[in-house]
Amino acid sequence: MMVDYGEPHSQRRQQMVANPKYNKQIRQLYGHDNTTAVIATGVIAAHMSIAVAVRNSPLWLLVLTAWTVGGTAYNNLTAALHECCHYLIFRRPAHNKWFALVINLPMVVPAAVSFRKYHLEHHSDMVRAHTLTCV
Repeated sequence: MMVDYGEPHSQRRQQMVANPKYNKQIRQLYGHDNTTAVIATGVIAAHMSIAVAVRNSPLWLLVLTAWTVGGTAYNNLTAALHECCHYLIFRRPAHNKWFALVINLPMVVPAAVSFRKYHLEHHSDMVRAHTLTCV
């Protein structure tokens, strides 16, 4: 699908920052947030702890736990992986890259490195028809 408008993230950011009513509040949200690392680490610890706790449970409980707890943890860790991709958790890019690998451990499928590559490609050119916008 071809679109005739530019990349929406930067346009929307410019509109929000230009609004004097919200300018200061929005600018305070910019930057790194180490809280994401703390939350992601807690999610990893909880996920692994729950997995160990239910390891000898009946199959129906394993499936239910994997579906609910595992799915929620996976979604949270994917969001944290996205933040690492944009270097928004730590100030140093290398720390974000290493933490992305840590986040990726309980996700089983290795995705941290390729996610960054394709996600940044997605951001750099969102108007090309062949660019996957779902990455």
